[in-house]
Amino acid sequence: VWPPHRESRTREQSPMNGVKTQPSTPMRVGYWLSEKKAKKLNFAGFADRMKRSAGIELVSIDLTKPVEDQPPFDVILHKLSDLMTASDRGDSEASKGVALIEAYVARHPKVVVLDPLPNVRKLLNRSVCYTEIKGICFSVRDVTVCSPHFTTVPIGRSPDDLTELSFPLVCKHLIAHGSREAHQMAIVFNEEGFKEVDFPFVAQQFINHSGLLYKIFVVGKRHFVVKRPSLKNLTLNRHDKSTIFFHSHDVSKADASSELNGIVDPIEDHRQLDDSVASTIAEKFREKLGLSLFGVDVVIEDESNRHCIIDVNFFPGYEGFASFERAVLELLLDQTVRAGKPTNGLSSNGYQNGFNLSGTANGCCLKLHNGVHPPLNGAGSLDDLVSRSMSRSPIPVTGQRSATTVNRTVNLAVNHLASGPVHT
Repeated sequence: VWPPHRESRTREQSPMNGVKTQPSTPMRVGYWLSEKKAKKLNFAGFADRMKRSAGIELVSIDLTKPVEDQPPFDVILHKLSDLMTASDRGDSEASKGVALIEAYVARHPKVVVLDPLPNVRKLLNRSVCYTEIKGICFSVRDVTVCSPHFTTVPIGRSPDDLTELSFPLVCKHLIAHGSREAHQMAIVFNEEGFKEVDFPFVAQQFINHSGLLYKIFVVGKRHFVVKRPSLKNLTLNRHDKSTIFFHSHDVSKADASSELNGIVDPIEDHRQLDDSVASTIAEKFREKLGLSLFGVDVVIEDESNRHCIIDVNFFPGYEGFASFERAVLELLLDQTVRAGKPTNGLSSNGYQNGFNLSGTANGCCLKLHNGVHPPLNGAGSLDDLVSRSMSRSPIPVTGQRSATTVNRTVNLAVNHLASGPVHT
C-alpha cells in the first residue's frame, strides 16, 4: 500500500504522480535483499512505483551469476549483512555472493553502493561495533548521550575486567546480524552467571529505563523515531538471582508481551525522545559509521536522564517509518549527485527539484500548518494535485517565487499528503 495508512488512495492521487518526472535515460538501481526482507518492505511494489512515477529502474540482482552479466547499475542498494556474516562463518555460497558484489564494485568504482561493505562490516560483530561507537559521547539541550560500558567475553569465561561495570549486565551474542543467534541474550546478576552463558558475548551495563525503548530509523538525511516495549527495571535485590535468558524480539517488538517487559504501554506512554536529540544522534552516527541505512536503539536512564545507545543495526525493519519509500528515493538521488553522476532532470536536496514543471510559478510559497496550505498559483497541475489530495480550500498568498520554490513546495506537500510530518 502506498502510502501507508492511506489504503483508499487511487492511482491518480499517488503522491509521486500528478507531475511527471520521467528522465530520458532511467537511473538503474540494482538491489539485493533476502526474500523475507524484500517481501516485508514490498520492494516489488516499490520498484513498480519508482518506475512509473520517478522513472527509476529498481532491478533485483541475481547472485547466482556474475553481476557483470546483468544490466549495468548506477547504484547498488543492499542488505548483504546476513550473507557477510554467513560468509565469515564459512558458508561457501554466501562467500560467492559477497565476492560477486565486491568484484563488480572494484571494476566499477563510480557505482554508488548503499552502503559500502567495509562500513557495514563494522556492525556485524557487537564487540567491534561497540568499540567503534564508544567515543561518541556528547550533550545537546542539556541531555547527555553516550553508550554504556561493556566488555567482551569468550565462551565459558568470566570477564577479565569489571572495573567499569556493575551488575546486572546484559550479555549479547557477538554476532549482530544474520541468524537467530544475533538475538540471543541473557541477564546476569553475579559472576557465577557468566558460566551459564554458552555463547561468545559482550557484557553491557544494564540501564534501568522503565521498559521503554526508542528506535531511531535513519535513511540518508531523514530519520524517524518509534517507541517499543523493552525490559523492565531490574535490581540486585531480586530474591532469584539466576541468569535470565531471552530473545530480543520477544521483548522489543511492537506487540511484545513478555513477562520481562515493563508495565508501560509504549503507545499510552507520553514520554518522547526530543527530536533535536534524535536528529543529532542520527547525524553523528551517520558521520562516524559512514552509513545511510541504519537504526539506533536508545534508552533513557531513569535516575540520570542519560540517553544511552544500546545497539546499532544495519538496514533495520523500518516498521512504522511511514515515509520510508520517499526517504529511499531522496537518498538515491542525493548519493547519485554526490558521486557526480547524472540524474536526468531529477535532483537531490530533498527531491525539491525533481518535478518537471510547465508554465510560470507566481505566488508560490507554502507553509504547512495543521494540514492547511496556500495555493500553487500559476502551476495548475500542482494546484490540482494538492487540491485533490487535501480536499481543502486554498488560502490566497501573494509574492513572486521561483520554480525551485514551487518544487520545494510540492515536495513538502507530497510528504505531508503521503504520511504526515517527516523528520528531516
